[in-house]
Amino acid sequence: MQSPTLTAAQRAVVEHVTTFFDGRSVEVTGFDEGPIRERVPGFTEICVPLDELFVYVSCGVWDAVHIEEHGLEFCLIAPERGVRVGSPARLAALPLRPRL
Repeated sequence: MQSPTLTAAQRAVVEHVTTFFDGRSVEVTGFDEGPIRERVPGFTEICVPLDELFVYVSCGVWDAVHIEEHGLEFCLIAPERGVRVGSPARLAALPLRPRL
């Protein structure tokens, strides 16, 4: 998959994660599976492999749901890579579900 084109907010999230995990590999990938692509256009996922864990961070939710300068992203820690990598996307879609 090609490297995603990031918005200013997404670049800020990537920069924050990169600074926080200084010296670690930070992988940014596009994500186009399931309803997240309709609810959060341009959604990407950040993965930071640690020694025995993987940190996944949503990237793009802020653009979809921010109010003024306040937004949100989600973080998920997994014991191994590939434990349904879409989980951060599912978490990110929750605040965007239509209210009943």
